[in-house]
Amino acid sequence: MVLDGPSCDIKMPSPMMTPTNRTVTFQFRNVVPMNTSAGGTVNSFISFDPSATTQVTFGSGTQFTEWSAVASLFNTVRVRQFEIQICRTYLDETKGDDYTPIVYSSVRSGILANPGNFQAVVDNGDSQMYSILTDTSGKNHFAATRMRQIAWATVSTPNPGSSNGILAGCPGGYIFFGSGLPASVTLGFVKIVGTYQFRTRV
Repeated sequence: MVLDGPSCDIKMPSPMMTPTNRTVTFQFRNVVPMNTSAGGTVNSFISFDPSATTQVTFGSGTQFTEWSAVASLFNTVRVRQFEIQICRTYLDETKGDDYTPIVYSSVRSGILANPGNFQAVVDNGDSQMYSILTDTSGKNHFAATRMRQIAWATVSTPNPGSSNGILAGCPGGYIFFGSGLPASVTLGFVKIVGTYQFRTRV
């Protein structure tokens, strides 16, 4: 029996045509406090590294609780986007308090450090200023950073820094600075959302 005609024109894909770089995307979320020091300052950072522990300013906790479970399924990772939303706590503006603003910026460097002053933050091209007391919009303050041309890193070392000028994995973060603020209080909360790509199943 000979089959002929369009209904029998079946082509099986060649194994050589199957992509070998398929990725899986996960989005992790958390809400962290923004605390001032005993001296009334905020000089800290939030890392794009999903395995990081947050700084004291942001609660000293696990940044993303789902990270360890997802990382156990894959070998490589890289960050694609990181978002922050700042939501202030209620402050009584009738007291005449005079608070300085908080400035923040995203940085793509492999190594993060606490900024020492306003200048260290505002010198970055995408720095922004947020005023705790003058924000009467009732809306959260939002910022997002998309990461491009980032090489893959192993899940055991999500932020290996740079090699020959090439950043890999999950480098960078948001840096924050403010001074002259109320001492040892929670100024507000920051919602953090990290979007990550994974590939190579273990």
